[in-house]
Amino acid sequence: MSGALPSSPAISQVSVSSIAPTRVSVTHSLRRVARASGAQRWAFALQWPVMTRAEFAPIWAFATAQEGQAQTFTFTLPSHAIQGAGGGTPLVAGAAQSGTSLNTDGWPLSTLVLKAGDFWRPNASTKVYMMTADATSDGAGAATLNFFPALIETPGDGEAIVTSGPVFTVAAASDIVQIQTGPGAHYAYSWNLVEAP
Repeated sequence: MSGALPSSPAISQVSVSSIAPTRVSVTHSLRRVARASGAQRWAFALQWPVMTRAEFAPIWAFATAQEGQAQTFTFTLPSHAIQGAGGGTPLVAGAAQSGTSLNTDGWPLSTLVLKAGDFWRPNASTKVYMMTADATSDGAGAATLNFFPALIETPGDGEAIVTSGPVFTVAAASDIVQIQTGPGAHYAYSWNLVEAP
């Protein structure tokens, strides 16, 4: 791990993609057969505004220091806080949970805590999950989270749920660092990243 993507200069645009490989075949009768691999990762296409060399230098130096795809680092998705109320001290409630739902507790009572589209992760994992349905806590602060993809690791009973950020562990999607420069020493830069939990 080699640190965090610099927050300055600020990114002007981010495209977020979910990559979930599926094998699809079509029979002679044109029946479609699809089989999901169960794997998934997030991908990001980052774009910065046109910058001066001094503004661009921290981003260029950081990207080059990643040694192509060799290093991982953290990236905070800008302007993407959770839409639910969150709050409390949410914890995993029960051991040996797997799949695409998770029992949790420690939320504020009777509250819409996470909304479909919100990101979260178990504290001991770097894999980020997205809510596929709203989660409302009950009168005791318990809530079931429904999300995608399926858990890649079994979280421990009492493990904290992280909803701030969202912070992704990523790597460059290519070994090539390429910049564009023009008259007046102005630089344009875009960078593709993939989740690397």
